[in-house]
Amino acid sequence: MDNVDVQIYLSQIKTFFKENPNELLNLIGSAKPEDFYKGVEKIAEMNFNKGEDVQLTQKQMVNLIVELNGGGKKKYYVEGKFANMFLN
Repeated sequence: MDNVDVQIYLSQIKTFFKENPNELLNLIGSAKPEDFYKGVEKIAEMNFNKGEDVQLTQKQMVNLIVELNGGGKKKYYVEGKFANMFLN
């Protein structure tokens, strides 16, 4: 992943959070910073390959944070007499 635009974007994000470490902790919660940066780079590279802006959208950022904090792994359901119902 040697795209210059992606590397500049990632460098800007790292510089911001290096200067504002509390903001990084507030954003990523219990996730590891290196996992966050790898995720940002991966999504930015995918955006570039699609011909889109490398900057992550708000939805992409939220999905990354949720995934890093294990939000996508949990299934909530209620066991019923005849079937299980999944809750949204």
